[in-house]
Amino acid sequence: MRYDKATILLPIANASASYNLSDLYKFVLMETIQLNITREKSFVGVAMPYRIIINGEEVGKVRSGGTLSVEIPNVNSTLEVSMVGNATTFHPIRAYEDLVPQYCKKGIINCVIKTKANVLGVLTSGIFQAVGRLELYVNYI
Repeated sequence: MRYDKATILLPIANASASYNLSDLYKFVLMETIQLNITREKSFVGVAMPYRIIINGEEVGKVRSGGTLSVEIPNVNSTLEVSMVGNATTFHPIRAYEDLVPQYCKKGIINCVIKTKANVLGVLTSGIFQAVGRLELYVNYI
């Protein structure tokens, strides 16, 4: 009897996914995976780049409308995105996302950063609240 599919139990309760065994072997043997980050254009923070931090280590910066591709370890990681602000920034703009490479079939993670305006923050120049907030959208390929 020949088996060409395997069922992998994911770290979420009652979740499983089917993979081709050849894809599974490729994934298990990979030491790194590719993380592609795209920052959508927005008037909030347009002049400031965002710092991209993986497991506490800065791996790059991305400007409004820009992209960044980095190789990261093939282990669960924490992605932090934060505005590079200045000394007058009272409220930082940052977001966190847990990256789980086990969800990848081809070893690629795409992340889109959207910056949304915070009306009260914009009207008060960031004195009472941050001028915006980040939303991270992650897609495992």
